[in-house]
Amino acid sequence: MRWTHTTGAKLACAYLWTLTRIFSLLFSSLLSVNRSIPMLSNSPKKLVWSLIWWTGLLVAGFYAAYHFGYIQTLIPFKPFVLITVGFIAAVFIYTLIAHVFRATPGLDRERHAFMVYRDHMNRDDIDATHKVAELFAGKVFKDGLEKTAVATFVARMVGSKQKNARYPIQLGAFSGHLASGLSRAVAPIAQYGSLLVKFGLLGTFLGVAVGLQSIDLSSVNGADIEAGLRVIATVLTSVGVAVLTSLVGMFGNIILLQFHGRYEREIESLADDIEAITLTDFEPIVNDDARMAEVEAILKSES
Repeated sequence: MRWTHTTGAKLACAYLWTLTRIFSLLFSSLLSVNRSIPMLSNSPKKLVWSLIWWTGLLVAGFYAAYHFGYIQTLIPFKPFVLITVGFIAAVFIYTLIAHVFRATPGLDRERHAFMVYRDHMNRDDIDATHKVAELFAGKVFKDGLEKTAVATFVARMVGSKQKNARYPIQLGAFSGHLASGLSRAVAPIAQYGSLLVKFGLLGTFLGVAVGLQSIDLSSVNGADIEAGLRVIATVLTSVGVAVLTSLVGMFGNIILLQFHGRYEREIESLADDIEAITLTDFEPIVNDDARMAEVEAILKSES
């Protein structure tokens, strides 16, 4: 197979189309598995076209940087490498904008909801029974905090007690829902990080395949050792260039995992604080039949 600019352009377009189709299928599967994850409710078609646009923009930037001599030592001028690296960079940028940068405001809202919950349970102007009664009446979480994982966690316990008044509340039965609710905003970061590695490996395999197709074995005649060595050198060069895409994907994954790990540590600490207050101030009241009778009396008097 003889390599020409026309052939390279056709293969590059076909390769970019294949990548976008694969990403569309993966994205659609994520969308069908869990539609509650923030930013996964976007249209897959819009996301794919935006990734195509960003990939083209990044590839053009890489080409310009290569032309002016800035990245020759980092990224070789190979169409597959430029497109794959550009595509991985586009997915990486999307993850930063759509999930990493939006995770902090989401966690801040959860912290705010926790502080409202903590301050309410530490109030000195009313007794513990009235504090729990206000939680049952839904008067604590307001101004949009009703949709936070903290408020949902409390609402689950309240709903469980209202449906099964005879059964005691066990914190362990609700801890999993609390952890999953708090982690919902940061879960896509790890998911897209793993996609970067997969796309890098895909670029490596396809790059090696294309590199092998471009080798002209007819130049090796009999015992021509030099020609054989040139072929081997070409193969090794193709493999080395193709491996670069895997390295880029792994590097992006490492960065995203750092963000994900930091957020997960913050979530674990927040969940521990929420469970501690629930265990000491909420659970003893709702599991005491006499005090729950007082709570029901308060709710009836207010209604």
